[in-house]
This record gives sequence, C-alpha cells and structure tokens, in this order.
Amino acid sequence: MNQLYKNWPAICGIKDNVMRMAVALIDLETEEGQQFAGALPNYFSETEVDGPIPLSALLRWELGWMANNEGTIAEQFRFNEVVGEFRIPFSIYRTVEGRYDFPLLPNDIDYDSLAFAKVIDWRGKKLFVAEYYPESGFMEVVLCPAERIFIDLPEYQPQEAAKA
Repeated sequence: MNQLYKNWPAICGIKDNVMRMAVALIDLETEEGQQFAGALPNYFSETEVDGPIPLSALLRWELGWMANNEGTIAEQFRFNEVVGEFRIPFSIYRTVEGRYDFPLLPNDIDYDSLAFAKVIDWRGKKLFVAEYYPESGFMEVVLCPAERIFIDLPEYQPQEAAKA
C-alpha cells in the first residue's frame, strides 16, 4: 500500500461541500481509500502538503471522535486536539487566573472579539479562534494561524465574505 497524503490546497478547491468533506476525511490506510486516491489522484500526494484544511472536515472529525468517547459535549469538545491531529500549530491561553498551566491571554486581545471560528487580527497576524466557549465554563482560548484553516461553512464566514 502506497503512503499517500492529502493535497489540502486541491481539496479546498472542491466546490461541492459534501465531496470536499468526503475527500478530506477519506482514510488512506484502507483499500477503499487507496482506490479512491487512484481514481482522483490530484487530491493526493506522495509527500505531505500543508493546509489550509477545510473547517467542515475538522468539525466532522471532531464529531466522529466525540461519538466514540463518553462525556457531555462540553467535556468532549476540544478543538485543540483536532488542530493538533491535523498538525496545525496552535497556542493555548487561559482567560482567568487559576488552575491552568498555560499563559494568560495577552491583554491586547479583546475578549469581545473572540468567538469560535472567528478570525481576529493580532499584532499583524490573522489568527483563527479554534476554541473559546465561555458559556460552557471553559476558560481557555486556542488560536492558530488563520491561513491553515479554510472556512468553508457559510455560518462561519466573515461578514464581508458572506455578503459577497
């Protein structure tokens, strides 16, 4: 079986949302996955290709993980584990003093600007808010480079992009 990787930029170019998610989530370690890659080789590569990775695929992967583990959604929804699984670099900050071992969120990031899947500008960089759920008691914020996430779900599109 050939070692294949996903060609993320090509996958992000797929216009059909369902097909994009199917290609993004195909298991290349199965015979079916290898056959699929053989039929559509432009979406796969023999060398690793960095993202961006479709947000829809990341969320679907997370839901699959949650279905196989116990606990409430609030206890399970750990998007930092998803971005880590897809080798997307991320930083974790805490929002309050207390029990967490990671650094306090820099004071030049406005709490009101934070929301899951929002892209914020910080110190000249665009960051994707991969985790922030204050209503569920999580006191952490996970940020990753926005260029590594392809926001392909209309409900998470930036307002100016949604109007276009």
